[in-house]
Amino acid sequence: MAIFIDQEKCNSCGKCVEICPEDVLWLEDGPAWARYPKECWHCGSCVYDCPTGAIEVDLELDVSIRYVEF
Repeated sequence: MAIFIDQEKCNSCGKCVEICPEDVLWLEDGPAWARYPKECWHCGSCVYDCPTGAIEVDLELDVSIRYVEF
């Protein structure tokens, strides 16, 4: 899964649902959850706007890129 929401930290404020450009997140009668996790763009908007730090986004990268000076 590309996005993880800690259900115990989530205060159900809905900021993540409002800010998500792809409507990946959902909020209904309780903590937010990833309704369409595969649609996540990994933009990090929800992570930055979450007041409780309940959201983590996994970039799922198979390779790492690093700067090498020649």
